[in-house]
Amino acid sequence: METGETLAVTSQCNPNSEMLFSDDGALLYTADWCADVARYETKEWAQIDRIKRAQGGTLNDLALSGSRAATVGSDDTVRVWDVDTTKILLEVELATPAGNVEFLGHDVVQVITDGGDLLLFTLDPDALFDLAIPRLTRGFTEQECLTYGIDPCRTLDEIRSR
Repeated sequence: METGETLAVTSQCNPNSEMLFSDDGALLYTADWCADVARYETKEWAQIDRIKRAQGGTLNDLALSGSRAATVGSDDTVRVWDVDTTKILLEVELATPAGNVEFLGHDVVQVITDGGDLLLFTLDPDALFDLAIPRLTRGFTEQECLTYGIDPCRTLDEIRSR
């Protein structure tokens, strides 16, 4: 390999908006303005796979944490992906546009909106329950259970003893 040699053509929709290496340097992730996220192995610079249209609009930011990728785009959504299966693990529609997404650990995603708000999302429901349950002052009403599809509809004591 020589200095300046083209190793891989990373996008059909230039320019690339993000390029990140995995922690061990074995993989390169690229994101382009068409919102495609591609993964390349760095020994032969061969493309492994591509998530087509990771966002509904242009892709504003990309973050990595192990086998997870987070994206935020001009469609005002944040998405977290399993990079091996391309399955969406989390998708949240934001009230305001955002241009920055980062992982805080493996299970928490931080988003900074264009208005300066800091939003945190967890991928670990047990951690969320551990934070929320001690703060509950009542169980759910029958109407809340019907509206939100909560089945079985538990009392406060039942919720706390989960």
